[in-house]
Amino acid sequence: MESATRYADYMDMPKLKVELLFNRGQVALERGDTKAAGKCATKALAAASYHGMKLRKISAVELLGEIILVSARRLFVTVQKLAETIGYQLKGDTAHEMLLRKGLQR
Repeated sequence: MESATRYADYMDMPKLKVELLFNRGQVALERGDTKAAGKCATKALAAASYHGMKLRKISAVELLGEIILVSARRLFVTVQKLAETIGYQLKGDTAHEMLLRKGLQR
């Protein structure tokens, strides 16, 4: 997909570039790579915004939202585990409550 993205850049095909970046972001998120997913989604959002692609812009923002939710879940789970290892019950319970309240519990 990387070479296709370079081709889209070279041939000045912004719709193809945005679609490829968006798809790369989705694939990265499915693999659990939120950092790569975020980079692709951000680039897709920037290109879509620059070229006035409103529908693709909305999709890119939605993907960023999904990435943020996955990252937030990981952070709260980490807080919960760290708090439990040192016996910090209050903070562990708070993290657990946030996971439940935000619908991030699996």
